[in-house]
Amino acid sequence: MRHHQKYLPLLTSDGALAPFFLTPIQTRSPHQDAVRGTHERVLTARFRDAEFFWNEDRQIDLTAATKELDTIQFLEHGGSYLDKIHRLHDLCEILPSEWNPGNVEDLKTAIDLFRVDLMTHLVGEFPELEGEVGALLAREAGYPPAVAQAIRESVRCQAANDPIPQQPEGQTLAFLDRFDSLAVSFGLGHAPSGSADPLGQRRWALTLIRVLVEGQRPIRLDDWCPQAYERIRHTLTHLAAWDEISPAFWDLLKSRLLTYWLDAGFDREHILSFLNRTPVDLYDWQLRLQALRDADAAEVYRLGLVYKRLANMTRDLEDDRLPDPRQFTDPEEQELYQAITRIEKIVRVALSKKDYPTVIHALASLSPTLHTYFDRVFVMTDHADTRLNRLRTLMQARRLMETFADLDHWAVEVTETF
Repeated sequence: MRHHQKYLPLLTSDGALAPFFLTPIQTRSPHQDAVRGTHERVLTARFRDAEFFWNEDRQIDLTAATKELDTIQFLEHGGSYLDKIHRLHDLCEILPSEWNPGNVEDLKTAIDLFRVDLMTHLVGEFPELEGEVGALLAREAGYPPAVAQAIRESVRCQAANDPIPQQPEGQTLAFLDRFDSLAVSFGLGHAPSGSADPLGQRRWALTLIRVLVEGQRPIRLDDWCPQAYERIRHTLTHLAAWDEISPAFWDLLKSRLLTYWLDAGFDREHILSFLNRTPVDLYDWQLRLQALRDADAAEVYRLGLVYKRLANMTRDLEDDRLPDPRQFTDPEEQELYQAITRIEKIVRVALSKKDYPTVIHALASLSPTLHTYFDRVFVMTDHADTRLNRLRTLMQARRLMETFADLDHWAVEVTETF
């Protein structure tokens, strides 16, 4: 009704379709009954076409239809949709141990069937129903509800406002499908440029991001993606090597991440302080961004202030050794060293638990001690060994700050020190 006839369906108070519709008409006709009757006959004919297609499609043997996907090309030189199904099964085998795929048998069945509706009359006539028809056919054929749900939700999660799959089977299928699409397309030399994105790679990347972030999926993409890509290259040997495509792949992913998080209301500088970090764990980065957004503004300011002062002092230091407490000559040196040691223990434990509010609070608490240190201790003394040992202390604190974020992306305007 919407896409083909530009009709507006009406709903009942409980959200069900009502037996009425609206259509805009540019001219006022004296024969309104005839106009209404004509539109009703057109719509009835369309519904009868759809009913005919549905009755034909429900007779399809889904297993046989899946094998016929070998006749539909996914991408030129990128294999058929049946080849894609085989690749997704292969990728399932290397999912990290902490990934919950749901019911494995239901997932495997959903992978087999999630593109079967490409062989139907309904999707041929109404392409916008892709995924919906596959789910209905799976239900009609008696497959478990989780299979139909995984098919529908994984295929139809495309636009930024589409809900992501709610069940683990659908999330897994959506993630593997989008990664495979991105990997094969980049491996064949395709990449979006400017406003041109004929394959929809930006849309694939956004869905992958949303599944990981909104689905709360911890996975180290920097470890997983290269080995997954090599699995794909076993069957598509003409794809470029991972080292050749990875810069463009990561650039696309990070550009979509930046847009996604800006739209979510996160601060640009905060986002940039994670985009070049390893491990590449999008859900973990989301948790850190949320902690920064929810933290007390004064603590976030102190965090940036502390790092700025440490970075300015240690910018040219290439020595990576720890300070020697035996060389301390001022009590403030010992106090700062002890504060760093104490905070480091707190931060390490909090990081292991992903307790990022505690990390921010602990790191920000270094500010008063550091302020006193700079006020009373002359770091750049003429005595070379003392100067180097003091810089090592500051570098130790700087590295501790960097376990949370790349804070050099923050532009901190110093308004007060405390």
